[in-house]
Amino acid sequence: MKSAGMHPFENERLAALFDLNVLDTGRESVFDNIAELAALICHTPIALVTLVDGTRQWFKAVVGLTAQETSRDVAFCAHAILGSEPLIVEDALADERFHDNPLVTGEPGIRFYAGSPLVTHSGLPLGTLCAIDRVPRTLTPGQRRALDILSTQVVAHLEIRKMIATLEKETRAHLEESSSISRSLAALAHDLRAPFSSIIGLTELLAEDLSILDKDEILKCILDLRRAGYAGIQMLENLLDISLFKGGMRKPEPKNVHLEHLLRKVLSTVSGMAAGKRIGIDLAGSEPVVLLADPWMASSIFQNMLSNAIKFTPTGGKILVSCQRVPGAVSVRVQDSGVGMDQATVDRLNAGEAIASSHGTSGEKGMGLGLKLCREFCQASQATLVFASTHGQGTSCTVTFPVPPASG
Repeated sequence: MKSAGMHPFENERLAALFDLNVLDTGRESVFDNIAELAALICHTPIALVTLVDGTRQWFKAVVGLTAQETSRDVAFCAHAILGSEPLIVEDALADERFHDNPLVTGEPGIRFYAGSPLVTHSGLPLGTLCAIDRVPRTLTPGQRRALDILSTQVVAHLEIRKMIATLEKETRAHLEESSSISRSLAALAHDLRAPFSSIIGLTELLAEDLSILDKDEILKCILDLRRAGYAGIQMLENLLDISLFKGGMRKPEPKNVHLEHLLRKVLSTVSGMAAGKRIGIDLAGSEPVVLLADPWMASSIFQNMLSNAIKFTPTGGKILVSCQRVPGAVSVRVQDSGVGMDQATVDRLNAGEAIASSHGTSGEKGMGLGLKLCREFCQASQATLVFASTHGQGTSCTVTFPVPPASG
């Protein structure tokens, strides 16, 4: 038997895991549903949501086993977190890493293992979503893809769980002086019913009717699950950012920021949301540009600009991100091929007026917090935000930041 080595960034990985405050917590239906769905799709009697800490693998969700954890030394998942691709072991008895592993020679008698790493946005693996059988087998490409998509849902819900806990803590501490947060929480509770009701409904549909659904119907349900998860995360991130800013816990710290690096990082964050609607995002090439901005605020502005463009762009559309130098400043423009707005709405937006949030092209809901956050952060960053649009032909949103004097 070969035990897995430690991850190259083990300390950072463990810090990210412990920060979630999820180890040794009780059962939660959303993770149980995902594990059950993984077992049904992969046709295996066992499926687990595992989290690997320093000495063990612990199961947040379990289908087909009574154990709640095993030693990390014998864990298949400890091997899976070392790679970026799913670990597939078709016959453990024929694999020199596992043929004499006690989980193979004894209970539960593992012969087949498929584990998709649970990877955070920063690229750190927390554990796996895995499907296990007691006989040798393989997965179809569709089953492997489904396991990967479901693993991203596990991470999304772990992060949502953490953000909700953080938001509740900060709200309690600042409730009296932050009545706006209280109103936002009420709106959030209302709007979050939509994505989370979708997630629960879809997982129940798949769990109950998997045998009568065809491949295209299953794929559509999985993609809808991913879209609902991204919508919930975006709402929570916006509200958390506003609460930190309004509560005085986060103040602008302008620094020299390399624009292209920052934009590519933001693009990777929204890539899953865009992929769910098959929307292509192009970043127009430009010379190296340095902004004078708070990196956290600038990232939040760009992420909300892109998320809004994705929301109002139909499936299969295009989004172009371009940069342009102007005297003493640089402009970043996000142009979509979406539904657009009439001129009256554009004028109201550019005047700073609040407008009612509307549904996206795939029914996405929002609280209007993204635009509020962009305006707050632009004002704090001495940046300007301008909209232009033609109804039925798309919308452009342009933010202009100052550049350091030496770069102007």
